[in-house]
Amino acid sequence: MDFKNYKILLVDAPENLSLWFNGTIPSPALSILASCVKKDYNLKVLDLSVEKRPWEKLKTTLIEFKPHLVGVSCTHTCQLNEIMAELKIIRKFSPASLIVGGGIIFSVFYEKYIREGLIDIAVIGEGELTFTALAKALAVRALNSDLSGKYKAELNLIDGLAYIDGNKLVKTPPRAHIKNLDEVPLPAYELYPMQRYASPTFCGSRAFGVVFSRGCNNRCKFCSEAYEWNYTMRKPSAKYAVSQIELLYNKYGRDIFVIGDTDFLYNREWAAEFAELIFEKKLKIKFHIQSCCGSVVKNQDLLPVLRRAGLFEVMIGAESPFSDVLKNLKKPYSNPEIIDRTMKIIKANGLLLMTMLVWGTKYDTRATLRAGLEYFGRFSDFVCPSPLTPYPGTPLYDEMKQNGNIYVTDYALYDQAHVIMPAGDMNYETTRRVYEFELFKFFNLNYKFYLKMFSKNKFLRLNQRAYVKLVWIHAFESFAARFGYAKKLFKHAEYGKVIN
Repeated sequence: MDFKNYKILLVDAPENLSLWFNGTIPSPALSILASCVKKDYNLKVLDLSVEKRPWEKLKTTLIEFKPHLVGVSCTHTCQLNEIMAELKIIRKFSPASLIVGGGIIFSVFYEKYIREGLIDIAVIGEGELTFTALAKALAVRALNSDLSGKYKAELNLIDGLAYIDGNKLVKTPPRAHIKNLDEVPLPAYELYPMQRYASPTFCGSRAFGVVFSRGCNNRCKFCSEAYEWNYTMRKPSAKYAVSQIELLYNKYGRDIFVIGDTDFLYNREWAAEFAELIFEKKLKIKFHIQSCCGSVVKNQDLLPVLRRAGLFEVMIGAESPFSDVLKNLKKPYSNPEIIDRTMKIIKANGLLLMTMLVWGTKYDTRATLRAGLEYFGRFSDFVCPSPLTPYPGTPLYDEMKQNGNIYVTDYALYDQAHVIMPAGDMNYETTRRVYEFELFKFFNLNYKFYLKMFSKNKFLRLNQRAYVKLVWIHAFESFAARFGYAKKLFKHAEYGKVIN
């Protein structure tokens, strides 16, 4: 059957963020879904993050395109308010469209958003096979002019869905993970306005973000990505990964890559083959990676090879220099000595080092925050602190909610920059004041922090200028919050005009 008359719109909400990696990539989930359905349907993609007037653009697209099916995804928890606004506009200006939601938020809170009428169907877990089967089932009914709602009986045959049938919530069996990720098509970059994606942090339009692996084998209790993929990591072949790099390099002129895999060095053979293929294809690139401390130590001899292939920066999730905190966070190690070794190894290889610090466990105090900042600051080019954030769907969220320790329910503030719950034996207000004051003192009153803006290393220089801007934005937000300032919806005035 020809489905070219069945219209699918995949839309990504704008992001109200001024954070580190923004602007470097279309939605990983939706751009791959687009590849899965682009040949068989009348498909349109819309990334509102790169639109000057996003809400007007969404309204116009809905009215003109009249989609049968609209797919939305929640990439970041702190983007949820924008996603809710997006869904309300879709309901208002395209009431006949079926709305499908995917991503961690819809996988966790599917019943809430279905019963509230914001979405019709939730895709739970991995979406490629589920969404492809769903689109076919819906298209067959719609093109046969059967809009009676009886299609829901067929949905019961598709794994990985949740929907309402009458008053009954139906959740089908979970979808098994795709075993061979090489079978997943590359993102449909040709459908996106690629010229609009740029990152001032990483040399503007030369930079692009890519993610190859899914999940993480570690069980850190605050990590929603590890939870979402059931504490497993799957990677496509190194050949598949480099083919994506090669496409972006040759067709779109990208030569600086922010690789978002949670632990790039986890599989030694994979990382070594990745470097070999970069050499073989003569790709003159630079790239940033993330890795676990244990993987860096275990595979430290690969760093010189990767550096020759283009590696310039490593981000590590060190989190804390204190054993009791590391144990509480369920890190794969509890000896801070491995963190010390990791930092020394990275710097000995002439690489930029970005170190993540998490503060806010029951073992944390003002002293541990100050000590952590100073400890990581000895070697790190960038210390990236964040308050411990209970992301929905994680064991941390369940624990804190059960104990009544979640003091902020506005998910717009779940951006790893705002205090959500109390730390140690402090109350919430004291925790917030301590966090804000110690960060202000460590960054804003530290002349060495500003000197990096004039470094001869262009990546350090550009990174630091963006980082200084970010630090001052957060300092302003923290100060202004005492006088009633609140994080507003992205382009809130425009949204109000459109929805009203």
